[in-house]
Amino acid sequence: MKTTIAEEDLLTCARPGCTNTVPRAKMGRRRIFCSNDCCRAAHNGHFHVEVGHEPVPEGERPTGRIFFVRLSRGKHLVVVSSELSKPSADHLARQIEELICSHRRAKGGAVE
Repeated sequence: MKTTIAEEDLLTCARPGCTNTVPRAKMGRRRIFCSNDCCRAAHNGHFHVEVGHEPVPEGERPTGRIFFVRLSRGKHLVVVSSELSKPSADHLARQIEELICSHRRAKGGAVE
């Protein structure tokens, strides 16, 4: 006996950019992703590290301890540190990038 899934029971995958449908479960918690790959991709989104500075009068260069480092993923944003000099802010941003991106670069390699 074949059963069909009603149109209202079909959901679209919750991962941004994925248009696959997800059938609604009969029992238990409802699935929101079409596959485990989509679930991992949605939760392991790319972080973005940004160095910026406080507003300065037009025509002037930003100088002094007015720089900040912030970390964002999607719509979420957090200021990691503020009131930094430019070299300190750049150094902190590089360290954060290396920390959160190291698992992306470390693919394979020799075992020591």
